[in-house]
Amino acid sequence: SPPMPLFRDALDRNIIPQVPLTSCMAKFNGSSFQELMSGDRRQFSIQKWPPYLIVHIKRFSKNTQQLVEKNHTIVNCPIKNLDLAPFCTRPADDAPADDERAKFDLVCSAQHDGKPADGSYKAHVHFSANDTWYEMQDLHVQQIHPQLISVSESYIQVYRRRAD
Repeated sequence: SPPMPLFRDALDRNIIPQVPLTSCMAKFNGSSFQELMSGDRRQFSIQKWPPYLIVHIKRFSKNTQQLVEKNHTIVNCPIKNLDLAPFCTRPADDAPADDERAKFDLVCSAQHDGKPADGSYKAHVHFSANDTWYEMQDLHVQQIHPQLISVSESYIQVYRRRAD
């Protein structure tokens, strides 16, 4: 999960940091070790390309007083051509360096607006028939610019592999 915002501006509001999605996925590079609560160390990597990739960004956590806090860090995610080749430890022997099988396009992004205890949910969905993005919240549907999706407070993203 991305780090919590640490700095405040002159109006005592959080300055919202931004981090690229690939840095959040660095733990899957096959060489980084992750410390577990038990003290064990683990390595993670992608062994083969799934047809769909579901990314969950941890937005809610309990602080030391056991109160739920929301992490507002913006995770910059590419809409097209998310390249996961650096995270695969066993690429096919005949795979070229720019393997299209390692490229994914975003098809859906879900986000939560508001405080942890309440708020609302909305989804951004790509309709491939007309290459248009829509924002859906309850019964309301409206077209949205794709640039707004890559800087939203998304917590679940669904990517589809480009080449089958």
